[in-house]
Amino acid sequence: MINSAKLIKGIDIQKWRLKSNRWLKNKRKLDWNQAKEFLRPKVVAQVIIAHIDNPRPHIQITACLDDEGIIITNTLMAFKLDKSINEKFWLGYLNAKFTSWYAYNFIYSRAIRTMHFYDFYIQQVPIPVSIIKDNNLQQEFIGLVDRILDIAKDDDYMQNSIKQQQVKLLERDIDQLVYKLYGLTEEEIRVVEGVSL
Repeated sequence: MINSAKLIKGIDIQKWRLKSNRWLKNKRKLDWNQAKEFLRPKVVAQVIIAHIDNPRPHIQITACLDDEGIIITNTLMAFKLDKSINEKFWLGYLNAKFTSWYAYNFIYSRAIRTMHFYDFYIQQVPIPVSIIKDNNLQQEFIGLVDRILDIAKDDDYMQNSIKQQQVKLLERDIDQLVYKLYGLTEEEIRVVEGVSL
């Protein structure tokens, strides 16, 4: 169901889940012709990607699924996907270690400043052609993402270490699928994961 009275800011999302939403204070002031493109279910990500030093220099893309069709502010980025790419595949792919590693090293050139995740940068995130052509590969991602979303939506998720561990294991499975897509070797996987050789 599309909800035109709610509002989401960047601070309202976490990896895999909306932690809260707000309400529009004055709907009459909103340019609805411009806003209507956001009134659809969509994957959203925080626009600002912070540089993190611990335990190693890296960035973390933070994305979740808005399945209600809520208005977003300019602190979030919504994605218009090719029809051959399922939103849940894209959500899993964005939240995978490889995608953040690739963006940090090849899109942002290991910058140590705050980075912005705008269309120009998003278009540089690679998606293997095999995924677009093979819906079965997407289904593997979708199955894992569905399981994560089912766990992460629980009210006690942020306080429940068992559920968080379950999600970490499923994230690991997604990471392995991404590595398989690119045919990464064990040595290359260690580089992506920041494991000392």
